Amino acid sequence: MKDNEKKREQLVNELSELRSQNAAQEKAITGYISAELAAEETLRYAESIVETVREPLLVLEADLKIISAILYDGEAVAVCSRLFREKQFSFE
Repeated sequence: MKDNEKKREQLVNELSELRSQNAAQEKAITGYISAELAAEETLRYAESIVETVREPLLVLEADLKIISAILYDGEAVAVCSRLFREKQFSFE
C-alpha cells in the first residue's frame, strides 16, 4: 500500500512539474507571438512611410543590398545601376 501511495505522490509531483513547464512554455510562445506581431506592424509602418515619399529613395541593407527603391528619373536609375555594378554590390 505504501508503494502505491509513493507512486501516486510521485505521479502527482511529476504532473505538477509538467504543468509548470507547460505554463512557462505557453508564456514564452505568447511573448514570441507578440514580438512577431510588433515586428510585422513596424514593418508595415515603415513601408507605408516609404510609399508616401515623393522624392527618389533607395533603402539598403547593411551589406548594401537594395531593399527598396523609388527612382522616378530614368537617369538616376542608370547612375545607381552603374555605380552598383562598378562597386560590385548586389541587387536583390
